[in-house]
Amino acid sequence: ARGDESLRRLNGFDVTSITLRASTPSGGFHIVYALPPGVDIGNSAGSIGPGIDVRGTGGYIAAEPSVTTTGGYQWSCQFEEIPLQLPPLPECFMPQTAILAASPKFTIPSLPPKIAQIVEERLMGIARAPVGRRNATLNGNVLYLCRFVRNRQIDLGFLVDSAFEASQRAGCSPKEAIATIDSALKRGLR
Repeated sequence: ARGDESLRRLNGFDVTSITLRASTPSGGFHIVYALPPGVDIGNSAGSIGPGIDVRGTGGYIAAEPSVTTTGGYQWSCQFEEIPLQLPPLPECFMPQTAILAASPKFTIPSLPPKIAQIVEERLMGIARAPVGRRNATLNGNVLYLCRFVRNRQIDLGFLVDSAFEASQRAGCSPKEAIATIDSALKRGLR
């Protein structure tokens, strides 16, 4: 019931919007939306309101035909009612949810296409790192990208600035990010 009350309090949320819904064995429900292009959100429990959990990048929900010891999940909508494309996530969820990579791609200097693609993927990996894995992801990706600095394919300043920017998108503290980048550089550039 807490989730119902919290949803009613959200400005811009239409409880009658037509999308996939599944009831849970505990008496709750899942409401499924599509993410707008270029936006990834994290997973949270209660950050939007009591009883509201958000499952985004790296998260999942259970639905019919899944069964637990307390009962089964059940679709609570008629599939004929659902449009072929899910409606987009209402904006009222986004400002209060950790937006991990809502900004556009990174600005990559003129590089051979394959290297530019690898650099972009690694930076986006940092930007999308989930809580609890941010430092390890930052460290591993900077360490990997050091090979391009050693081979003089990318500039050290570009790597440091871009990795820091990506870490900020992921929500790392600046102090933590600088220490992690420094550690990876010391190891990767020996």
